Amino acid sequence: MAREKHRDEPTDGVVAAPAVDIMDESFIVADPAALAAIIADPERWHRWWPRLELVVVEDRGSLGLRWRVAGELVGTAEIWLERWRDGVVVHWFLRAEPTADAGRNSRRWRPWRRRRVDVERIRRRYVTTFKRHVHELKDEVEAGRVVGTPRRVARRGGPGSAASAAHAAPESTGGRPQAHRPEADAGAPGIPITAVRSKVGPMAAQTTSSITIAAPPADVMAVIADLEAYPEWTASVREVEVLTVYEDDGRPGEARFVLDAGPVKDTYTLTYEWDDDHEVRWSLVEGSLIRQLEGSYRLVESAAGTDVTYQLTVDVAIPLLGLMKRKAEKVIIDTALKELKKRVEGGSGA
Repeated sequence: MAREKHRDEPTDGVVAAPAVDIMDESFIVADPAALAAIIADPERWHRWWPRLELVVVEDRGSLGLRWRVAGELVGTAEIWLERWRDGVVVHWFLRAEPTADAGRNSRRWRPWRRRRVDVERIRRRYVTTFKRHVHELKDEVEAGRVVGTPRRVARRGGPGSAASAAHAAPESTGGRPQAHRPEADAGAPGIPITAVRSKVGPMAAQTTSSITIAAPPADVMAVIADLEAYPEWTASVREVEVLTVYEDDGRPGEARFVLDAGPVKDTYTLTYEWDDDHEVRWSLVEGSLIRQLEGSYRLVESAAGTDVTYQLTVDVAIPLLGLMKRKAEKVIIDTALKELKKRVEGGSGA
């Protein structure tokens, strides 16, 4: 018996917009050719999009790259570098459909009706993680430049550094060129070019602290990765629900937290990226009171066990002076590191 077609499913013969359809813009004060050389490094693509397999279909030199996308998503991607004044507008386009693997990474995977929820989570994850990476790139190539000053050769980084190359003297321009409308390449027929703009704001400076834990990195990372156990040993986390997991190792992809930290009470969702037992990074997908939450644990094996470095940026919808925000972040980090040390060294029964 033929099943009833869901009202949101595409009608036969009609080409629908791709489920993941993103356009993002960020401005970087840099020379387009030098910035293009940095972005052309495949190692950077793998770091930015670890779940995707990218094949270059067009190398546009100082204008950027176009890729055919496979892996978790199937479709096209592009970075277009648009010269503007003394820098570059970095346009990022992603037009793709989730594969079966993307759906099954979720513990909440269901047929068509629930897949729509999973697709939206995937879309938000790609928006937030790319915004973080492009701001890291901006910090890298603009190192040493005083905010508000024109681009010039940066001597501090040395002649061979990315910052030095990206700050080479600009060529004169006749103003901002006409808006770019990338065409879908032959590797993904039928995917239109409509797009959704990212509205994620700039990243603030991170607060950092470290501690040494008397255990190997694998043991420390195992405790960090067990998100649903956090209410047992962290004072401010009341509840954690893992929403998606990575299929290869079962580690969380996204998780929902219920936080009660005195004046800050919120329910928010984080997305995670794991680098074996060396590092984990997370960023905010959605929240109410919390507007920005980005951080990482970096683990390095040492003679005494594991040196753990915690980086954190938090922004809440409560007016706070910059000094008070940094102090609050420092308290959060130091408390979290002490609780983590106690949990790992004392065992699950501590």
